[in-house]
Amino acid sequence: MLARVLLLAAVLLALLAVDRGQRDDAQAERAASLRVRRLVPDALREGQPVAVVRVQDGDGRALLYGRQAGLWRCLNWRGAPAQGERLEQLIADLYEAQGVVLSTDPARPQDYGLDVPAMRVVSLHGAAMNPQDPQSELVVAVEVGAPVVGADGCYARLRGERAIWTIDADPGAVVGREPSARPSLVDAALVPGTWPGASPRLKTASVAHAGADEFEIELRNIDVPPEEALQGRPSFEWVMERGGREEPTAPAVAAGYANYLLTAPWTDVLDPTLAPALGFERPRASVTLWGGGPEPLRLSLGGRTPSGRSAVLNHFSQIVFEIEPSQEALLFPPPEALLPTVTVNPWDRSTGASPSLPFPIDVPVERPR
Repeated sequence: MLARVLLLAAVLLALLAVDRGQRDDAQAERAASLRVRRLVPDALREGQPVAVVRVQDGDGRALLYGRQAGLWRCLNWRGAPAQGERLEQLIADLYEAQGVVLSTDPARPQDYGLDVPAMRVVSLHGAAMNPQDPQSELVVAVEVGAPVVGADGCYARLRGERAIWTIDADPGAVVGREPSARPSLVDAALVPGTWPGASPRLKTASVAHAGADEFEIELRNIDVPPEEALQGRPSFEWVMERGGREEPTAPAVAAGYANYLLTAPWTDVLDPTLAPALGFERPRASVTLWGGGPEPLRLSLGGRTPSGRSAVLNHFSQIVFEIEPSQEALLFPPPEALLPTVTVNPWDRSTGASPSLPFPIDVPVERPR
C-alpha cells in the first residue's frame, strides 16, 4: 500500500513538473512574442540589394517598379516615371519596421485586414527578377493589412508565415489600399521629381514656338536693403531675354509660371507606338528647363491624340503624355503673357479658378491616323 502511494506521489510530482515546464515555455513564448524586434530578420536584410519593388493587391493584380535609364518607373504600366523618393522610403520602411507579434495562430486574419481584397503584398527583389515569377530574386515579401486605429503603423505578416504583427510603419499608406486607374506610385507631373536637374527653383526656362523667335526667362538674385526685405520684397527677379535684349517680367506671373512647369499634371500616358504620328520631329512648341544639375529637360508639344487631347513628349523620360488642350498655353506661353503689362496671373492657384490663357497655340494640328 505504501509503495503504491509513493508511486502515485511520484507520478503527481512528474505531472506537476511537466505542467510547470509547459507554463514556463508558454510564458517564455508570450514574452518573446511581445518583445519589440524587426519584422524583417537581419539574415534577409543584409547583403541583399533591392532593384525591383512588386506591389500586389488582394485580387492578384501586380505592379512592378524598377530603375531604367536613370529613373524609377512602373515597369508594367507604360514605363511611366514613378515617385523614386517614396519607393526608396518604402524599402527603408520595410527594412527598418519594428513591432510585436499579436498572434501566432489567428482564427480570423481578416479582422486585421489580411486575406481580403484591400490587402497589399509588397515584395523586394534583386536586379535579375523575372516579372513572370513572383519568387524570382525574392528578398522578402510582406503582406500589409489594415492600419492600426489610433496609432501609427499597421498589421502585417511575412508571406508564408501565420504570425500577425503590429509594426510601426504603414506601407499601405504609401502604395495605396484602394483600387485606382493610375498606379499610386506613378509620378503625376510632366516633369518627374527625380529629374537629375531638379531643384526647388528653376534657373531658366526657354520657350520656342514654331515660326517665332525663342525667348528665355532667367532667375537672378538681387540685393535688397534690409528695410525692404522686412516689407516683403523678394531677393530675386525674373528677367526675360528675347531678340537680343533684356526685359522685365511681372514677378508673380513669372514665378507662377516657373512653379507650374515643375508641377504641371498629365492626363494619361500614351502608347509609345503612337509617337511617330504625333509630329514631334517638328513640334508646335517646346520649353527647355534648367534646374540645379548640368542637364536640361525639354518638353515638346506635338499634335492631337486620338482622344482629342494634346501630346507632350518629355525628352528626358522618353514618355509621351496626354494633356488637356487648355494646358497648351500654360506650358508654352507667348512672351506677352509674362510682361509687367499683364493684369491677370493664370498660374495663381490661390484664386481657385481653373487656369487658362487667352493665347492659343495658333498652329494647325493633325490627329494620328
